[in-house]
Amino acid sequence: MMYKVKSLFVVILLVGVAACASYDYNKQIAEVEKMFYEGQYKEAARKLLPMINKKSKDQLLYMMECGLMLQVAGDYENSTKVLTEAAKIGDQITVSLSKEAASLLLNETTTNYNGEDFERVLIHMYLGINYLMLSKPDEARVEFKKVNDMLRDINVTTGKSYKQNLMAKYLTAIAFELSADVDNDMNDREFAYVEYKQIYELNPGLSMVYRDLQRLAKQLGDTEDYNNWIGKFGKQDAIPHNAGELIVIVQNGKGAIKQSRGPLLSDKAMKATIQVTLNGMSLAEGVTVAGVLLALHNAENPIPKFVKRGNNINYLIVNANGQDVGRSIMLEDVASTAVKTLEDDYGRIYAKVAAGIAVKAAAAVAAGYAAKKLAEESKKMGGYAGLIGTVVGTGVGVGLLSQIKPDLRCWHTLPENFQLSRIFLPPGKYTITFKFVDYSGNVVSTQNETIEIKSGKKVFLNKRILPTKGMSRFSIDIESGTGKGYLGAKIKSITSEKARELGLSLSSGVYVNEVIPDSPAAKSGIQPNDVIIKADGKSIQNPQDLVKIVRNYQSGQTLQLIVIRNKIQMEIPVILGNVPEKTYNATIPSNTMDNNSETPGISQLQ
Repeated sequence: MMYKVKSLFVVILLVGVAACASYDYNKQIAEVEKMFYEGQYKEAARKLLPMINKKSKDQLLYMMECGLMLQVAGDYENSTKVLTEAAKIGDQITVSLSKEAASLLLNETTTNYNGEDFERVLIHMYLGINYLMLSKPDEARVEFKKVNDMLRDINVTTGKSYKQNLMAKYLTAIAFELSADVDNDMNDREFAYVEYKQIYELNPGLSMVYRDLQRLAKQLGDTEDYNNWIGKFGKQDAIPHNAGELIVIVQNGKGAIKQSRGPLLSDKAMKATIQVTLNGMSLAEGVTVAGVLLALHNAENPIPKFVKRGNNINYLIVNANGQDVGRSIMLEDVASTAVKTLEDDYGRIYAKVAAGIAVKAAAAVAAGYAAKKLAEESKKMGGYAGLIGTVVGTGVGVGLLSQIKPDLRCWHTLPENFQLSRIFLPPGKYTITFKFVDYSGNVVSTQNETIEIKSGKKVFLNKRILPTKGMSRFSIDIESGTGKGYLGAKIKSITSEKARELGLSLSSGVYVNEVIPDSPAAKSGIQPNDVIIKADGKSIQNPQDLVKIVRNYQSGQTLQLIVIRNKIQMEIPVILGNVPEKTYNATIPSNTMDNNSETPGISQLQ
């Protein structure tokens, strides 16, 4: 009898564990993230100091967030201290495919956060940028080199397909050039040249590398290569006499964040695999396939997805003393990498996860059934036996299975993408005006800085473009820009509240907020609250996705849209029109740094 009582105690304890597994990192970080995106960089970082100095399951996450916040604030020394400690933790983490699948069967929010592969890699990207800003090119290139070394290792050990990080390679080459300039070391210049050639091999269409290939070939006295590059691209290396260089590192927008995929059984492939696994099992007394599936009715898909948050700025134009002299070029799309990573992972591991869930669910339901029988048979329970039997029998199965949910923790302050601009200027003082250009080609805001260019020297500026408050719900009017296609519909991102209003399970996408009268959208029959899920055969995750597609069409061309209206999917062809003359209304980005903030007490981190 004592054994039976102990068994009952164990299953009750398991219910308690399930109920307690409700910690949500996203709620914990929400206030600090809000401060960061409102421009209170150091204040936000300061709030994280207690967490980065305390061992916890989320310590790595807090370190990554705090280190990035300090960097955006321009506190490169303390950012480096924090990120160096984060790198020590991240570099020790290795996650195999089998362990990754197995871990998803648990509530991962109760375990140490290991970070996504690309997140751990980006710690070294940020360390490299810090060292560049601190004029330590040798340390910088070590970190940038580690970025791509880690990506290669991850591909080999996991079977994933990360591409080489062009931003890291470009900054590696620049770091080698910096060292060569200081020591007049031709070996370092040769290494820089090798990096530029590899960048060209990885992306032959990247025009900004053409000048660098010609410059380095000429500096190294490689006439054959120099002439070869001239033949390929034409002469690209015209540089002012005794010029110095302005290098602008741009971190643009908000990165993607994790969201739930929704109910577990809404995924047909996942449900089918669970059923097949259950049908092949010898189920315990009282357990049926239908019963297990019923117990899983409210379970969430444990494999999360990354969803882009959108950004209204496409690139920067750099203006020096009133003259446009260059623009930023995107070299690394962090948000797309995040989305692709989890989608690729899903295809690799969902079957293993589904099979594991089937076994776990069957065991949980069996435990509930056994607990109920145990309680009912126990004479010592007296009149409470039936009550405890009911509570425990239903509670254990449902309680344990409530742990099956996605781990939505992720690095919230990452940018959507990394961009780079390299501009050679004659020596002198300059007022640099950064023009923020949206996806319609309009300048929506400007920002000025004063710099001094010296002959043969490089000046680095590290810019983070942050959206304004309320950016996640800003409205994009897809109807502006001369000579481009015109749709005539105002669209917004779908929020969870809007999805519930429309009776949909979507957690990303766009809906029509307003249709412009007599516009192509109106003439084609598009209506307010239509949810646009595809355009030109491409999935639409956020307003920018649709903006880009529409802007690539010309007036008179037909754009095929797939929309959901009243829960019914339909295809609507739209003949795009000419853009009317009007002023484009968009949110204006803010990148104002709080330079008056005092330095936080980072001495605790040593």
